[in-house]
Amino acid sequence: MKRLATCVLLFGVAITCAVTIGASTQSSNGSYFAELHWRLVGPHRAGRIWWVTGVPGDPAVYYAGTPAGALWKSTSGGTTWRSISDDLPVTGIGAVAVAASDSRVVYVGTGSNTIGRGVYRSNDAGESWQQAGLTDTKFITGLLVDPRNPDVVIAGVGAGGNFGSMVYYNNNPSSARGVHRTTDGGRTWVHTLFVNDTTSVVDLAVDPATPDVVYASLSSGLFRSSDGGQTWSPLTTTGLPATGVTIAVAPGTNARRVYAIGGGRGGGGLFRSDDAGATFTLITSRLSTAGGHLYVDPQNPDVVYTMGTSVYRSVDGGRTLEAIKGAPGGDDPHSMWIDPTNPRRMVMGADQGPAITLDAGSTWTPWYTMPNGEFYFVSTDQQFPYRIYAAQQDSGTVSILSRSDFGAIRPNDWYPISGYEQGHIFADPLNPRYVYSHGGGHVIVRFDRITGQSGPVFTPAADDRFGPRPGMDMSSKDPRWMFVGSQFVYASDDRVTWNRISPDLTARSDRPANGTIVALVASPRDVNVLWAGTSNGLVHLTQDAGKTWTNVSPPRLSADSTLVLWSMEASSHDAGVAYAASIDLSDRHGPALFMTSDFGVTWNEIVNGLPPDVPTRVVREDPRQASLLYAATQHGVFVSFDRGRAWEPLQLDLPPAAVNDLTVHGDDLIAATWGRALWALDNVTPLRQVAAVRADSAPVFLFEPAPAVRVRWDNNQDTPLPPEVPQGQNPPDGIAIDYYLRGAVSGPVTLSIHDGSGALVREYDNVAPPPDTRMPSVSAFWFKPPVTTSTAAGMHRLVWDLRYPTPPALAFGADGTEADTVSFGIIATAVIGESPKQQPVGSLVLPGTYQVTLTAGGRTVTRSLTVTNDPRSEASPADLEEQFRHERALALGLETSRTAIEAVQGLRQSARRVAAGRASVSEAVAAFERAALAVISSLAGNRGLAGQLAKLEFADLRPTSSAVAAVTRLCARADTSLDQYRQFIAADVAAVNVALASAGLAGIPAPTAPPATACGPR
Repeated sequence: MKRLATCVLLFGVAITCAVTIGASTQSSNGSYFAELHWRLVGPHRAGRIWWVTGVPGDPAVYYAGTPAGALWKSTSGGTTWRSISDDLPVTGIGAVAVAASDSRVVYVGTGSNTIGRGVYRSNDAGESWQQAGLTDTKFITGLLVDPRNPDVVIAGVGAGGNFGSMVYYNNNPSSARGVHRTTDGGRTWVHTLFVNDTTSVVDLAVDPATPDVVYASLSSGLFRSSDGGQTWSPLTTTGLPATGVTIAVAPGTNARRVYAIGGGRGGGGLFRSDDAGATFTLITSRLSTAGGHLYVDPQNPDVVYTMGTSVYRSVDGGRTLEAIKGAPGGDDPHSMWIDPTNPRRMVMGADQGPAITLDAGSTWTPWYTMPNGEFYFVSTDQQFPYRIYAAQQDSGTVSILSRSDFGAIRPNDWYPISGYEQGHIFADPLNPRYVYSHGGGHVIVRFDRITGQSGPVFTPAADDRFGPRPGMDMSSKDPRWMFVGSQFVYASDDRVTWNRISPDLTARSDRPANGTIVALVASPRDVNVLWAGTSNGLVHLTQDAGKTWTNVSPPRLSADSTLVLWSMEASSHDAGVAYAASIDLSDRHGPALFMTSDFGVTWNEIVNGLPPDVPTRVVREDPRQASLLYAATQHGVFVSFDRGRAWEPLQLDLPPAAVNDLTVHGDDLIAATWGRALWALDNVTPLRQVAAVRADSAPVFLFEPAPAVRVRWDNNQDTPLPPEVPQGQNPPDGIAIDYYLRGAVSGPVTLSIHDGSGALVREYDNVAPPPDTRMPSVSAFWFKPPVTTSTAAGMHRLVWDLRYPTPPALAFGADGTEADTVSFGIIATAVIGESPKQQPVGSLVLPGTYQVTLTAGGRTVTRSLTVTNDPRSEASPADLEEQFRHERALALGLETSRTAIEAVQGLRQSARRVAAGRASVSEAVAAFERAALAVISSLAGNRGLAGQLAKLEFADLRPTSSAVAAVTRLCARADTSLDQYRQFIAADVAAVNVALASAGLAGIPAPTAPPATACGPR
């Protein structure tokens, strides 16, 4: 299937538009919402990095492969990173290798937390990729490129890794396991080492100086090749008490010194062989947590690095180890690459992200650089702006603003709260000060936003049995009630006292009694209805607040032991409707979504249209439209407009990633991805109106706009953050106006907004404005492109910023020439790609009802749009009206002055044209020119109106007496300049016309007289 991708560099991180994944193709419905866009919320706290590498001798370039979030690249020494593999059909990276003989050649082996599809090769340092074979392998666990020839590659095929069932993978036996070798860059491969279909390659090792000698560690033992991996011999090793060890070959030893770690507690440790693996000696068993991969300094065989919760280094051949990188709580490094030309330069990949050192580990780059966090369940609160909550694998938890007041979601717009990885998080709707989450040890923890303190409000009983992701919910019908599940359901209406309200809901006679409750869902319709789903395939329902429970398990879920329940959803429209989503861990690994409409008496599978080989995680019902469902799957997001009878992709520009959870907040859909952080699909109102647009046969359709909140998008008055500082994206500045054209329109397409009195506020059309050729004093990447309508067939979204038009500039020199440069003062909106080139911008409209009119193809459609004020604002309607009145006066003063200047410029041009070549009138025209320049100078002096407008515009604040005095003074000055303009028309235009007439020349027409006052009636 054809796959399209678009990359945009934003705040130091490339956010790459995603592709349609899987066998399902988007139906015609997709054209009705094609211009919806996912935006990256963040945070830019990096997540798990599985494999790292660099380019020898180039301290700027690094690669970082993630287990489920693509391959990333830095060309800035780790300051910024961008995803470079989003056009591949897989997200998990198991191994990465750069060819030593040609750094443009890069190989990736796919499969880690998610199933891979073999090897891919790039010949242009990751800008494009080609399939390079081994497509039937699921997990590539190692890659070695011959340093002499970039087409010779050895690949190890092993098993995937994950944590329980949090992501789908399949480690069933595979005939592809073992070692493969290619000599033609991946076009053909030879399976050179195979033990059996359950024996995996754990590690590959080679000394680049001796590339023909290769070692392979398999789950069954060690093997050695002396011909570059063409043939292998098992090592009858003595002294090494374990198989499946990690290994490293010490450079400069003719491939005879081999290090290995394995054996676990009691007999395990770091071992060394100095006879090419024939015998191993235990060097030390004091490993602390250093039990991971091994690396040897490329210039010193006695310097060894190993991974654990920290990076450890030995400088004495492995006898002693010292931690050089790591923090309490565990960085958990997985991989390392050491520059063979400069061993002081290394890159390390950990659970927290990539880190680079140039000084042998004394200092490292920070890992708050890339948005590749692996998130579980997501929720929101009821504040404005609302906050998003989610737990991140390996790194803690996140409370992040859905939007900031400073144009972008900055590093200080999010913070961690208490909680643990796979747990749920809920803000207390009764008191926004508190947030409740599932913490370590399966306690329920209350986080206090004011003090920053956390403490347990629920502690398990001795006989409670919890899984890694216990069910937890807070009732939206009666938010006093909170629930948590072990094998029992606990309930509390005071956050202090907890009571068991169920028997063991996991008990069943046909399976071991070790299940736990993984989903608890309180009905938004009926406070007495609660659904409970378990890890061993059961669903129970109570309709009397826990007094009695009924087993209402979906038959297939209950019978099929390979189905693992991930989540449930209770309908907000009908108490008898619920949904269950399961992950299929069998070889089928297909979607498994269930729906009941009769309190669980019967269930239907609702998977039509979903790819047949993509596991599912979540179904969420739109709270405003019962027929509209959203599904989270291993390969992105899908939507159904008929309550699950048919699905189609809602991927749009969401990067390819597993999506663990979804939630709807108002008009926004929030996605928690596994490896690409948190995303929002803003303003999904077109999805709620798909049925209406399909039923309407008119050639044009204007969607009902969502209510708009009058909010200042960027209040920053400080130096803006540079683009190298990673930030999340704010929602668009204003409100989306969506329309649909059934066919291309040849004539104009106009969107106009009128206020309650019918006065025009703003108008957009499809005509692009003339290019602004003024040279700015800052880089052009800051500026927002002009907003125009589209005449093409399909759905279109235009964002109105809730403002009047930007007032004109009055930048003219003494010679009457308009400035060809643009400069910015301290007060200026500055967000990458969103900054107006002309500032200050127009006034925000007042709260109220507005009419939006679409005119296209000879048709006119009008909808109402409601604008409410920022709910946090303390300004009264009278305050806003007074502020608006003064702002509009200032803008009118600028417009009047600009109009007068343009009229004078027109008179100058007319006089020059009429008098061209006539010496008899040259003196009169010169005098006229001097008078005109004086008037232009006086009118341009009203630019102070713009500065005052900028000052008033930054807050909902009734102008103070001093501010009013400043407006009055500036408008009085503008009135004086208008008087000069009137005098110029009355005297100077008349005088030059007398001179022209005396020479037999036509006079220049006098312009229309200006208004009585520059700023309007006051």
